[in-house]
Amino acid sequence: MLDLLGGLAQAIGAFVLNALIDVVNLVVVAVGALIGVLMLLLPNMPAAPGPPDEGILHTFAFVVPVGGIAAALAVFIAAYVSLLVIRIGLRWVKAL
Repeated sequence: MLDLLGGLAQAIGAFVLNALIDVVNLVVVAVGALIGVLMLLLPNMPAAPGPPDEGILHTFAFVVPVGGIAAALAVFIAAYVSLLVIRIGLRWVKAL
């Protein structure tokens, strides 16, 4: 008799666990459906521009952001030069 009750309790526990797993799966499916609906509400992306036809340097500049890299390099060089100038001034102040 106790064996039967123990097996019944184990079966009920497995049923409850499977029900919880099903609920979690349904929540995941609902979140996926909500994300799909939200993605449909977004506007379409514009088409990507075509590659340039002028030559290899223009194609390289199309792939690698040369202007941005040059601007960043100019900022770093300006910061370094200003650091050197400030250091000269601070050494003069320290010597006085």
